[in-house]
Amino acid sequence: MQKFWDYLTAFRIGLSNILFLLVFVIFIGVLGFSGGSSEIEDSSILRINPDGIIVEQKTAISPLNQLTGGGQQNTETLARDVVKAINTAKTDDDIKGIFLDLSGMEGGSMPLLNSIGKALEKFRETQKPVYAYGLGYSQSQYFLASFADKIYLNSSSFHFSGGLSLDGLGVYPLYMKSALEKLKINAIIIKAGDYKSAGETFVRDQMSDFAKEANQKFVDDLWKEFLKVIAANRKMSLASLEKFVNEMPKLVDTEPYSPSQLLIETGLLDAVLSNQDWKKKLEKISGKEKEDRLVSYRDYLRARGPETPDNYSDKIAVIIAKGEILTGDHPAGTIGGASLSKLIKQAKEDSSIKAVVLRIDSGGGSAEASEQIRVALSELQRKGIPVVISMGQVSASGGYWISATADKIFAESTTITGSIGVITMIATLENSLEFLGLNVDGVGSTDFADPYNPLRAPNPSIIRLAELSVNEVYRKFISLVADGRNMPIEQVDSLAQGRVWSASDALTHNLIDEIGDLEDAVAAAGELAGIENWDRIYLEKEKTSAEKVIEEIINQAAGDGRAFPGMRLREAIKESEKILNTMDSPQILLRCLECNIRL
Repeated sequence: MQKFWDYLTAFRIGLSNILFLLVFVIFIGVLGFSGGSSEIEDSSILRINPDGIIVEQKTAISPLNQLTGGGQQNTETLARDVVKAINTAKTDDDIKGIFLDLSGMEGGSMPLLNSIGKALEKFRETQKPVYAYGLGYSQSQYFLASFADKIYLNSSSFHFSGGLSLDGLGVYPLYMKSALEKLKINAIIIKAGDYKSAGETFVRDQMSDFAKEANQKFVDDLWKEFLKVIAANRKMSLASLEKFVNEMPKLVDTEPYSPSQLLIETGLLDAVLSNQDWKKKLEKISGKEKEDRLVSYRDYLRARGPETPDNYSDKIAVIIAKGEILTGDHPAGTIGGASLSKLIKQAKEDSSIKAVVLRIDSGGGSAEASEQIRVALSELQRKGIPVVISMGQVSASGGYWISATADKIFAESTTITGSIGVITMIATLENSLEFLGLNVDGVGSTDFADPYNPLRAPNPSIIRLAELSVNEVYRKFISLVADGRNMPIEQVDSLAQGRVWSASDALTHNLIDEIGDLEDAVAAAGELAGIENWDRIYLEKEKTSAEKVIEEIINQAAGDGRAFPGMRLREAIKESEKILNTMDSPQILLRCLECNIRL
């Protein structure tokens, strides 16, 4: 028997060595594949070519899945990497301009796209040009392209709307009541808050009037902010842009049919160019007639090296909290109650850290994990370390619970917040089994034995306990907000009820302190800490050596825009499935299902 285990151990070690050699060989191969050179030639043009979704924090997946393309995940680009490349190039004499190649970009939140846009604005102040060129522009791509000096359309484009989509924003969940009835699935939603609509998709066939009222308001607010940015960038009036977007289908229904020409006349595009004409534009920027001087922002970052801190003794720590809030320890891309609390504790124990900014992009999740994180932040405050919240695209429900007692709360102009409400779901399959001729029966030591078995009818006592728990957690929620925001609890209750608010409304109702971005939040943290000079550091869960190697392989492969096998990953699990996953062990949820809007 001992020999068997010896052989097994030897096999495991041998397999590990083979896998390491395989990774090493692929790594060397990719270095050769991408050119291997880190030199930036003079008169170069920086190519901003993000892949997939622009994110605050990349979702962690295993090294093997990164290589094979598994893990059911979209390709992601870190927003701050793009911003860092633009900021570095601003004062780099070797960079003569920027080419926005947005063909591989699949979307992103308005706050993150705005952060890149602001960096482009500062780059343009140096009199270096920024041009966008492509076969067509999705809504998110055009939003970012609008920060360029000129927006060009490839003459080979056959986009039916002239190469540009401005379709609007919407919230259209899938409602499953009738389908669940046909499948004989018994779904019981218990909630606190008239506007708490995260579970209504399972018990209704259409959006409730409460949800329509709240959702229409924040969708309209976000869309107006979106159009305001574009109108300002393209030097148009907001009214004329709104009129054009609403009437475009009628405007293009003329002879001859030429929507791209209409876009040029309106001022949304500058010209339609052939590939040859575009090449001449690039040559004019670089001053080099026969040499291709395009350099990907990824290659540029590697060549120019990481951003070096000023080595001030005082630090402000930025911690990213992105994704579903879950109990336990979880990798980047989700918010683990235990794992995020560990990072907060790390900040508390580091004497050089004088303030913490928590950047939240989350529609919520577990109430238990949300409270664990909030308590960890409170311990920082008790030690005299200020806590400032910076809200990204969404900081609602559990995301707002975490924020409620911070020293200061910032939201972006397009942030969705609030949703102060509670929900849980109990779903059982006893009717489905009966329809199939299957039955569950047996005995237990008490009437409550095996209470969460989805194959049995829900226990009335358990449903009552769930109702009491949901109401108690809601009372705790509004009490926290009342204490943190210095408001009467009755006023908080009237603003809560699970309702979602836009940033401007949240400011009016004192749910946030200011509208501002991450930079504003960091500056406020410095003021609260009473420090004038500091280094900003990002506290993140440490990556393993294998993860770092695989990430570098993929970055090398992506450096010149050529795809590496497995880089296109499948869509993430839909939001409704996250709630269904609680069926076998009901949880009290602070969840905002309709909050996840991406351009």
